[in-house]
Amino acid sequence: SKVKHKNIEISRSKNYSFIEKQIFLPICTFELQTAVSYIPIVFVKDQDIFKTFGLMGLEHGQNLLVSQTGEWSINFLPAVIRAFPLRPARLPDGGLTALIFEDSPMLVSSGEGDKLFDSQGNESDLFKSYAQLLANIDRSNSISTKVCALLEEFELLEPFKIEIEKDDNSKVNLDGLFRIDLTNFNKLEENKFNELRRHNALEFIYGHFYSMSCVSKLVHRLGVLHKVNSSLKDLGTKIFDEDENDFEFNFS
Repeated sequence: SKVKHKNIEISRSKNYSFIEKQIFLPICTFELQTAVSYIPIVFVKDQDIFKTFGLMGLEHGQNLLVSQTGEWSINFLPAVIRAFPLRPARLPDGGLTALIFEDSPMLVSSGEGDKLFDSQGNESDLFKSYAQLLANIDRSNSISTKVCALLEEFELLEPFKIEIEKDDNSKVNLDGLFRIDLTNFNKLEENKFNELRRHNALEFIYGHFYSMSCVSKLVHRLGVLHKVNSSLKDLGTKIFDEDENDFEFNFS
């Protein structure tokens, strides 16, 4: 609202403590190519709909990419974080609007940040950049929804879980994840394969395969492991398997 939020300012300092407990964050189509080099891309069922998420932790409540002081620790920052404290939403008539988290710590007092509107109620350059990003995220959501629906229809998603053994013999068990079923993908009929290609689903599939090697990066960040059991070894696919040895991680 140009009236209600005319004096709202967004902090210039970047602190990401607000997502320190989130281990799943949506990944957009336009950032997928970059994301796969930094984080595992997985599929999660959210309100009976499959969605594409980046995995940022191995235990619920601990985002391994956010430091104790709220700093972001890798060179890839998902669009949904860059857009915070705003997010796109569709109105009943189909129009696009922006929602704002009014209790966000990123909203600060006058003079401590940048305004969304100027004194005449016009959109600031900051708001315009947010608006463009929100439009891109909304467009990505539509593409991703269609892709995930096709993956489900063609029975290409299978459940899996991450099991990790810690030094103290306790285990991390993270379930509720889905991955591409490589066997079914390799047996896919030509017409279905072409359907996936038409809807840009192949980018999701191969990106997912490639990204699974990033699970080991999360293991390193967890910093308490000495051995990863066989379930982690199989998280990727045979495309990336070079041998049958368990991964070994040593920490000083």
